[in-house]
Amino acid sequence: MRGADGYRGLGDLKCSQCSKVTTHAILEYYSPVRDREEELDLIARGATPDYGILARSRPHLDKLRDEYRQLQPQNPYLSHIWLKADAEDAREHGHATIRAYCGVMVPVPVNGGRDLTEADFNPTAPTEEYEGPDGEFWAEMDCVDCARVANQRRQVSRRKDVERWLTWALARADKLSDEEINDIHATFRQVLERRNQPKA
Repeated sequence: MRGADGYRGLGDLKCSQCSKVTTHAILEYYSPVRDREEELDLIARGATPDYGILARSRPHLDKLRDEYRQLQPQNPYLSHIWLKADAEDAREHGHATIRAYCGVMVPVPVNGGRDLTEADFNPTAPTEEYEGPDGEFWAEMDCVDCARVANQRRQVSRRKDVERWLTWALARADKLSDEEINDIHATFRQVLERRNQPKA
């Protein structure tokens, strides 16, 4: 796939015997961007970019995701996840589609949708199969990329919660009740015991 700067991670090699030119992936083991293509693939499927033009420019990010989807067939029977706020904003401005967590554009739902539950972070197994117009078969199932992004966003939110709670507890350690101290102590002890267990 092609990145926002036009780089494709490919190079042409000419055979010294037959002079035939073939295209190959460029692998740079010691390069800081050796995993660039894998990173771009994840970003195209909904991951949040940490640096570069894709992190600074929404149009570039949308372009990458749209091009990625155009390069391969898409399962029309996937169940996606999106932000309610995006759906409400799209309806307010008369837009027909919104971008799901995975980066694909989906039709704006008639209503606001439902709140996520823990089950939404664990994709369900395929239920029904349908034949497409070109003879291909598609399974009706949850979008695994949406679930992956939802999990990542949830973990980022939880890490921020933990940082905030730890700061709060440290500032009030001598003012907490015995019951609160016991609860915090039990939680930390459980975490430390799990981390200190020998790895299989």
